[in-house]
Amino acid sequence: MAQMERDFFEKYHRAVVLALGDDVTKATVKIGGYLAQEWLRQLEDKRISKEDFLSHYEDFLQNQLKFADSVKVKEKEGGLEVEIRGCHLCHGNELLRQEEKPTSCPICRMHNSVISRTLGKQSILEDIKKTGVVGECNQHYKVGG
Repeated sequence: MAQMERDFFEKYHRAVVLALGDDVTKATVKIGGYLAQEWLRQLEDKRISKEDFLSHYEDFLQNQLKFADSVKVKEKEGGLEVEIRGCHLCHGNELLRQEEKPTSCPICRMHNSVISRTLGKQSILEDIKKTGVVGECNQHYKVGG
Protein backbone atom coordinates (compact mmCIF):
# COMPACT_ATOMS: atom_id res chain seq x y z
CA MET A 1 0.00 0.00 0.00
CA ALA A 2 1.37 3.41 -0.88
CA GLN A 3 2.25 5.69 2.04
CA MET A 4 -0.55 8.15 1.27
CA GLU A 5 -3.08 5.33 1.36
CA ARG A 6 -1.68 3.93 4.61
CA ASP A 7 -1.81 7.38 6.20
CA PHE A 8 -5.50 7.67 5.31
CA PHE A 9 -6.25 4.09 6.34
CA GLU A 10 -4.67 4.42 9.79
CA LYS A 11 -6.56 7.65 10.46
CA TYR A 12 -9.81 6.14 9.18
CA HIS A 13 -9.40 3.03 11.35
CA ARG A 14 -8.75 5.24 14.39
CA ALA A 15 -11.84 7.34 13.63
CA VAL A 16 -14.09 4.27 13.23
CA VAL A 17 -12.91 2.75 16.52
CA LEU A 18 -13.45 6.05 18.33
CA ALA A 19 -16.89 6.49 16.75
CA LEU A 20 -17.94 3.02 17.89
CA GLY A 21 -17.06 3.83 21.49
CA ASP A 22 -18.37 1.18 23.89
CA ASP A 23 -19.66 -0.90 20.95
CA VAL A 24 -16.19 -1.45 19.48
CA THR A 25 -15.79 -5.04 20.73
CA LYS A 26 -19.17 -6.18 19.43
CA ALA A 27 -18.61 -4.36 16.12
CA THR A 28 -15.15 -5.91 15.72
CA VAL A 29 -16.69 -9.39 15.87
CA LYS A 30 -19.34 -8.41 13.31
CA ILE A 31 -16.79 -6.83 10.98
CA GLY A 32 -14.67 -9.98 11.16
CA GLY A 33 -17.74 -12.01 10.23
CA TYR A 34 -18.48 -9.80 7.23
CA LEU A 35 -14.89 -10.05 6.06
CA ALA A 36 -15.13 -13.84 6.40
CA GLN A 37 -18.17 -13.76 4.12
CA GLU A 38 -15.96 -12.36 1.37
CA TRP A 39 -13.84 -15.51 1.60
CA LEU A 40 -16.79 -17.88 1.83
CA ARG A 41 -18.45 -16.39 -1.25
CA GLN A 42 -15.53 -17.56 -3.33
CA LEU A 43 -15.82 -21.19 -2.32
CA GLU A 44 -18.10 -23.50 -4.27
CA ASP A 45 -17.69 -26.15 -1.57
CA LYS A 46 -17.27 -24.57 1.86
CA ARG A 47 -15.46 -27.65 3.16
CA ILE A 48 -11.97 -27.98 1.68
CA SER A 49 -8.91 -29.89 2.82
CA LYS A 50 -6.59 -28.23 5.31
CA GLU A 51 -3.78 -28.25 2.72
CA ASP A 52 -5.93 -26.49 0.11
CA PHE A 53 -7.23 -24.13 2.76
CA LEU A 54 -3.75 -22.94 3.76
CA SER A 55 -2.68 -21.92 0.25
CA HIS A 56 -6.04 -20.56 -0.89
CA TYR A 57 -6.67 -18.54 2.27
CA GLU A 58 -3.16 -17.11 2.22
CA ASP A 59 -3.73 -16.03 -1.39
CA PHE A 60 -7.05 -14.41 -0.42
CA LEU A 61 -5.47 -12.46 2.45
CA GLN A 62 -2.38 -11.42 0.50
CA ASN A 63 -3.81 -10.68 -2.93
CA GLN A 64 -7.45 -9.76 -2.37
CA LEU A 65 -7.89 -8.19 1.05
CA LYS A 66 -4.42 -6.63 0.91
CA PHE A 67 -4.64 -5.43 4.53
CA ALA A 68 -0.90 -6.05 5.01
CA ASP A 69 2.31 -6.09 3.02
CA SER A 70 2.82 -9.81 3.67
CA VAL A 71 0.64 -12.61 5.07
CA LYS A 72 1.60 -16.26 5.52
CA VAL A 73 -0.77 -19.00 6.71
CA LYS A 74 0.80 -22.23 7.93
CA GLU A 75 0.10 -25.26 10.03
CA LYS A 76 1.82 -25.19 13.39
CA GLU A 77 1.58 -27.65 16.30
CA GLY A 78 -1.82 -28.99 15.27
CA GLY A 79 -3.22 -25.51 14.78
CA LEU A 80 -2.69 -22.60 12.43
CA GLU A 81 -0.38 -19.64 12.48
CA VAL A 82 -1.04 -16.44 10.56
CA GLU A 83 2.13 -14.40 10.17
CA ILE A 84 1.39 -10.77 9.33
CA ARG A 85 3.91 -8.15 8.31
CA GLY A 86 3.06 -4.55 7.47
CA CYS A 87 -0.56 -4.60 8.73
CA HIS A 88 -2.29 -1.34 7.86
CA LEU A 89 -4.81 -1.66 10.72
CA CYS A 90 -2.03 -1.83 13.29
CA HIS A 91 -0.88 1.67 12.42
CA GLY A 92 -4.34 2.99 13.31
CA ASN A 93 -4.28 0.95 16.50
CA GLU A 94 -0.93 2.50 17.36
CA LEU A 95 -2.51 5.97 17.18
CA LEU A 96 -5.22 4.73 19.55
CA ARG A 97 -2.65 3.25 21.96
CA GLN A 98 -0.85 6.60 22.10
CA GLU A 99 -4.16 8.15 23.19
CA GLU A 100 -4.77 5.30 25.66
CA LYS A 101 -7.92 4.30 23.76
CA PRO A 102 -9.14 0.76 23.00
CA THR A 103 -7.91 -0.90 19.82
CA SER A 104 -9.65 -3.17 17.34
CA CYS A 105 -8.51 -6.08 15.16
CA PRO A 106 -11.32 -7.54 13.06
CA ILE A 107 -8.72 -9.64 11.22
CA CYS A 108 -8.36 -11.95 14.27
CA ARG A 109 -12.13 -12.39 14.38
CA MET A 110 -12.23 -13.05 10.65
CA HIS A 111 -9.70 -15.89 10.95
CA ASN A 112 -11.76 -17.64 13.65
CA SER A 113 -14.89 -17.44 11.52
CA VAL A 114 -13.15 -18.56 8.33
CA ILE A 115 -11.42 -21.53 9.98
CA SER A 116 -14.55 -22.86 11.65
CA ARG A 117 -16.84 -22.31 8.66
CA THR A 118 -14.41 -23.60 6.05
CA LEU A 119 -12.87 -26.56 7.85
CA GLY A 120 -15.89 -27.35 10.00
CA LYS A 121 -13.76 -27.27 13.16
CA GLN A 122 -13.80 -24.98 16.16
CA SER A 123 -11.11 -22.33 16.15
CA ILE A 124 -9.77 -20.48 19.18
CA LEU A 125 -7.27 -17.64 19.09
CA GLU A 126 -4.58 -18.86 21.50
CA ASP A 127 -2.23 -15.92 21.37
CA ILE A 128 -0.82 -13.06 19.35
CA LYS A 129 2.92 -12.59 19.46
CA LYS A 130 4.08 -9.10 18.51
CA THR A 131 7.58 -8.72 17.08
CA GLY A 132 8.04 -5.19 18.44
CA VAL A 133 7.51 -3.60 15.03
CA VAL A 134 4.14 -1.89 14.47
CA GLY A 135 2.19 -3.99 11.97
CA GLU A 136 3.95 -7.28 12.67
CA CYS A 137 2.49 -10.21 14.60
CA ASN A 138 2.08 -13.98 14.59
CA GLN A 139 -1.44 -15.12 15.43
CA HIS A 140 -1.83 -18.68 16.72
CA TYR A 141 -5.13 -20.55 16.46
CA LYS A 142 -6.03 -23.86 18.05
CA VAL A 143 -8.14 -25.91 15.64
CA GLY A 144 -10.28 -28.61 17.23
CA GLY A 145 -12.49 -31.49 16.13
